[in-house]
Amino acid sequence: MNQLSKALKKRTRSLILALAIVVATAVAGAQTVTIKWADHWQDLRADGYAELIAAFEAKHPNIRVEYITGNEEAILVQIAGGIAPDIFTAGDATVGSRVRDGMALPLNEFIEKDKLNLREHFVPGALDSAYVNGVQYGLPKIYSVFQPWINLDYLDEAALPVPQRGWTLSDFEEYMRVLTIFGPDGEVVRHGTTRPRESLSWWFVNGGHIVDPESHTAAFTEPAFLDTIAWLGNLTKSGYAGVANHVRNVQGFRRGDTAMTEDGRLAFAPRLADPNDSPSPYRIQTIYMPQGNTPDPVTAVRAHQHLIYSGTQHPAEAWEFLKFINLSPEAHEIRARYGIPNGTIEGLRMLVEHAPVAEAQDRMELYGVFMQPTSYTPETYAVQIPGYHEVSLLVMSAVDRVLDGEVDAAVALHEIVDAANAILRSAKEH
Repeated sequence: MNQLSKALKKRTRSLILALAIVVATAVAGAQTVTIKWADHWQDLRADGYAELIAAFEAKHPNIRVEYITGNEEAILVQIAGGIAPDIFTAGDATVGSRVRDGMALPLNEFIEKDKLNLREHFVPGALDSAYVNGVQYGLPKIYSVFQPWINLDYLDEAALPVPQRGWTLSDFEEYMRVLTIFGPDGEVVRHGTTRPRESLSWWFVNGGHIVDPESHTAAFTEPAFLDTIAWLGNLTKSGYAGVANHVRNVQGFRRGDTAMTEDGRLAFAPRLADPNDSPSPYRIQTIYMPQGNTPDPVTAVRAHQHLIYSGTQHPAEAWEFLKFINLSPEAHEIRARYGIPNGTIEGLRMLVEHAPVAEAQDRMELYGVFMQPTSYTPETYAVQIPGYHEVSLLVMSAVDRVLDGEVDAAVALHEIVDAANAILRSAKEH
């Protein structure tokens, strides 16, 4: 065999090897990656999730998404057992704990690589519950603004105008006086509004705090907070406010048991409050919070977050999915149909277009209510202040006692202040 033949054979072998590497790389690149997405929704919103997955997989044929149902506690068990999902949900009050425990993957590298300015896409407050020390750890699963809804038919009967931005607490009390109906024996036939038990916008209407954001000490005995809880207790005692919990609040309002309620999703997805319930026979409309001692109406914003598990084997694929279900046009449309807002400006605009509200509703005004300035976002403190969530539960229990008429606000809140500060000190040390 001459030198030319040897050279040709050697070159041929090299070409075959190179081709084999190319083919192997292509095959590897074409292999399907499966990422697991854990969340607790199993109702109609899970159908929306299924559509989001299908739309994503159609654009990313090499990525499959497996949806796993389970509440946050079950997800933590999975993580501890070494079978963690790639993407999981944390409530706005628990994101901080997940970040501090090292469970959440920082997203800044992906955001910078894709040249995204998330603040241009999301409304104020939507991202904050997963933003810690300059690092974004999650994107919103769902976004709610806790604003009032009012029965327009009852307003017409009472010859009352629809409240406008800037109406005051005194105005609100006058509306409640007129809209509450008592029977001949003094029993309440119709409450003016529902019970403000979990109504964070009402708790902070005068600008108070549960925990001081600077000193990280209990602030709920300061006048701005304490006096507001006392005022809410008097509303309940007078009969103006009633109906005991969130689900009953929504159902009672839609039936006409109350003239007003407060909820973050009521008009957008009424079937989610009770899938077996029919739509309200009344005309309803969202309105601005009445204004207390603050520069702007106070509105509590809540945004549960989707986090990528820090130990995932597929961080890039998980990010592509997270980005798609938050920012793509397809996701905006699906979320709007299922009433699953995530706080993007475009998504809220589409959501308003799908809102099953009265035909007379000014949809851009509805959009404006959702875009109003936010003076208080409690989930921000839940992220930044260790122990905040536990203290807030303690305060909620005390507020329940006030609304039940068992004790006045000053006594209920002063009784727990030492325990609250002990929780905050312990959480800070650990």
